Amino acid sequence: MSEREIFDYTDYRKFLLNYLKTRALKGRGLKSEWARALRVTPSFVSRVLSDKVDLNLEQALVLAIHLKLDEDEKEYFLQMLQFCRAGNVKLKKYFRSKMTDLRNKRNSLHSLIDEKKRKELDRPFDESTYFSSWMYPAVHLLFLSNEINSVDQISHRLKLEASVVKAVVNDLLSWGLIEKNIHTVKVKQNRFHLSKSSSNITKNMHNWRSQALIAMQNPEVLHDGLFFTHALMIREEDYQYLKIELRKLIEKFETRLKSTTAEDLYCFNADVFRV
Repeated sequence: MSEREIFDYTDYRKFLLNYLKTRALKGRGLKSEWARALRVTPSFVSRVLSDKVDLNLEQALVLAIHLKLDEDEKEYFLQMLQFCRAGNVKLKKYFRSKMTDLRNKRNSLHSLIDEKKRKELDRPFDESTYFSSWMYPAVHLLFLSNEINSVDQISHRLKLEASVVKAVVNDLLSWGLIEKNIHTVKVKQNRFHLSKSSSNITKNMHNWRSQALIAMQNPEVLHDGLFFTHALMIREEDYQYLKIELRKLIEKFETRLKSTTAEDLYCFNADVFRV
């Protein structure tokens, strides 16, 4: 699609205009192509883009299909049309809410986690205990490194007592998240994504943000890491844009991870919200 996603917009005309602008030769010939698909004149398409007339729902669906929008994008395009055509504030508010729901669905991070990596576990998994402390996921993930295979190594890396690490390892073994062989420890499941409705999400967020605050006290980590907090006054449109761009970044990074190897443990926190 265009440089900006359809979910960046609330006005279908602005989306279409930007679509034209970002095509080769600034979309020369596309308006005529759209007119043929809609069985209207090119002048009608020009009038739509100049906010003199609106498409109807049937025409909007035909155009969405012609643009090869996916199902969520098609639905969003139709909701934008109805939002623009709404005759009063109450109706506009209704369609804006529908658009927000679709945008939030699209922005859900749960869909970014590879389904193939979210395998069913062989035995019960105590999710509440796992997310009760940063130590569980930290110890768990460190076993992905080819350089780490023992309690002592993890104890040294995380600066934790060996007895504490051993207790965590025993829990991970009992849940089937790791498997101990003669010389190595194999990670069987390492990708989890807590939904917004999970009772453990607050604990998990608190654990890792607390680690960020602790890490900032270490001058070496503070210099090497990236820490950023910013309260700001912006438009709703800019807020939605920032969320979408962050999601794109995470999506690209998830794709990159599929072709890389595990070397060391890092933490990435990201929050954007209305105060």
